[in-house]
Amino acid sequence: SAPPPFRLADRAESERIMHDAGFTNLGFGEMQAELQWPFEDIIDFLEQGTVRVTMVLRAQRRDARTRIEKIIRESFKEFTQGGVVHMTLPALVVHGSKV
Repeated sequence: SAPPPFRLADRAESERIMHDAGFTNLGFGEMQAELQWPFEDIIDFLEQGTVRVTMVLRAQRRDARTRIEKIIRESFKEFTQGGVVHMTLPALVVHGSKV
């Protein structure tokens, strides 16, 4: 099973994990992460760049997977310009020191 999807987006959880790993002097920042990839690579991008989508897709029968992939492609069209998918997502950046 995979960890909760937004586990590290929680500052308290990120702080706990970083402290448990031996980091101190923690700092937090928020930013917008801009993801871009060719539309024709959408399925490969999701399979190689995400945990949950990979698990879901691999668990499907071939016919179901084909339908799911079609829905995914349709869903991402609204984020596509000139054959490139553009998505902006919020991100929590955590940094610290380890002695």
